[in-house]
Amino acid sequence: MIDGTRFEHDYCVVFYWDIILNKPQYIRFSTGEIGEEIICDLEHLKTKGVNCLGAVSDGGKSILFGLNAVYGDIPKQRCLVHIQRQTLAWLTQRPKTEAGIYLREICKCINKINVKKEQDKWIKAFCLWNKTYTAFLKEKTIGPNGKHWWYTHRNLRRVRRHILNAIPSMFFYLDYPGLPKDTNKLEGGIFSPLKDHCRTHRGITKERRANFLIWHIYFRYLEKG
Repeated sequence: MIDGTRFEHDYCVVFYWDIILNKPQYIRFSTGEIGEEIICDLEHLKTKGVNCLGAVSDGGKSILFGLNAVYGDIPKQRCLVHIQRQTLAWLTQRPKTEAGIYLREICKCINKINVKKEQDKWIKAFCLWNKTYTAFLKEKTIGPNGKHWWYTHRNLRRVRRHILNAIPSMFFYLDYPGLPKDTNKLEGGIFSPLKDHCRTHRGITKERRANFLIWHIYFRYLEKG
């Protein structure tokens, strides 16, 4: 499981979490999720004997870039929570069109799929929505000057594109038992408490904060292992 989180505006901490051992295999402090650094990290883990059989991430380009470079053949699961959260944010809580209302109901079910039959049903529902509203999504709005135009339903098109790009890597967890369907273990179980701990010690200088986090992570997750 690979994911990064930003601490204020100073730096990003990228975790390489072992799903089976339930502990981090590697941690990088950087300015963000950088593809070249992720390749270096994964190659380092590989030389140390870490055998990566599958990965789950939020689908960020840098993470996928690194995984494809070092572990091109493994299943790379997209975090369903990220997909659902992003699509619902674009659709808003109260869509104003029939297409938006229908699509929101489809997106609300993304993280509820537990068996192949539900997967097939969900994909069928999305494809039917896409077919039904193809013409609607092509509607254009003409600017006041009559020269410029844009697609009227841009957020609906954004959600459609997001899902179409994600579908190939949304359901690996159904074929590979033990592969999580989301990165909640890191997002809620590791990152949130870590940030709370940092806020409790907000008086620590920027220069010492990284060392503070390193030791906290060590004593919390690594010392016993």
